[in-house]
Amino acid sequence: MREKLLQELSHYFKQHGFVISTFTEFKSCFDIAAKNSHHFFVIKVLENADSLREEQASELKKVASIFHANPVLISEKTKAFSLKKGIAYERYGIPLISVQTFEGILQKNPIYSKFFKGREIVELDSELLKKQRAKKDWSLEELGHKIGASAETIYRYEKGEKAEKQKAEKLEQKIGERLIKQINIFNVTGHQPIIFETRFSESALGKIHDLGLDLALFGHAPFKAMGQPTEPLFINLGKEKKEIQRKALVLEKTKTIFKGHSLVISKEYKLKTIQHTPIFQEEELDSYTKIHQLLEEVKKREKNKK
Repeated sequence: MREKLLQELSHYFKQHGFVISTFTEFKSCFDIAAKNSHHFFVIKVLENADSLREEQASELKKVASIFHANPVLISEKTKAFSLKKGIAYERYGIPLISVQTFEGILQKNPIYSKFFKGREIVELDSELLKKQRAKKDWSLEELGHKIGASAETIYRYEKGEKAEKQKAEKLEQKIGERLIKQINIFNVTGHQPIIFETRFSESALGKIHDLGLDLALFGHAPFKAMGQPTEPLFINLGKEKKEIQRKALVLEKTKTIFKGHSLVISKEYKLKTIQHTPIFQEEELDSYTKIHQLLEEVKKREKNKK
C-alpha cells in the first residue's frame, strides 16, 4: 500500500511539473520533497497513519519551518478507520489526508471539513451568520430551536466557534446562505521555530559550531545537521567507506530540491569529493577560524570534483 501511494504521488508530481526528490531508502522524517513555483511540500507517506512517531513529526515540522515548506502526511487509514476523501485529519499538528484529497487540493478543490474527536467539524462565517439572523429578526433561541441547538450554541457560533458539519448544514438551510468556509489545511498550527543546538555529542559538529555557524540537528532526516551561514549547508558524518559514499549521495539528492551546499566529515577517508559533495577529514576543520573560510573551501571542492 505504501509503495503504491509513493508511486502515485511521484507520478502526479512529475506530470504536473514539480521538481521532486525521494528519500524512501532512508529512515527519514519525510519521503518526498516536491517543489514548483507555487508550492513546496515535504511529505511523509504512511501505510497506517498511527505509526507516525512524535519525534518524526517534530523533525518534519522543523525541516518545513527551515525551508518554508508545507509538511503533509499522506495515508489511507488509521488503526480504526479509513480516511475519507475531502476531509482533513491531523497528527501532531501536521495535516493528514488521503492521496486523493491531496491531489484534489492541487487541482483547486477546496476542503471544508476537518475530523476532530470522531466528528466532522467545519468553520463558519460567523459575521454572515450574525447578520442574516438579525435580518430575519430571529433571536438566538429561535434560530437554535430551528436546528435543534441551544441559544448558547448559536452564540458561540457567532463568536467564531467551529460547528459540527450536520449542524452547519442545517444552519445554511435555515439562513439561506453559504456559511461553511473553506479550510486552508496548511495553516493548521503554524511552523515550528528552528531549534539550534549548543551542545554536540560529535566533536566535528562542535568544531563547525565554534566557527560561528548555528546548527540544527536531525536524527530522522537525510542529513545529520544543517546550518545557514548565507546558503543552506547540509552536513553528514561517516566512518566506513560505504557509509561515507552513501551519505554523500543522499546529500547530492538533498541539494537538488533544497538548494545549498554539502559536506561529509570523516576521520580518515582520503577522497576529496563524491560527485559534488566534499569529504573533509575532521582534523581539517582545525585549520579554519571562521565559517566563511570553510564555506569557501566547500564551494571550491564542489566545483573541482574528482
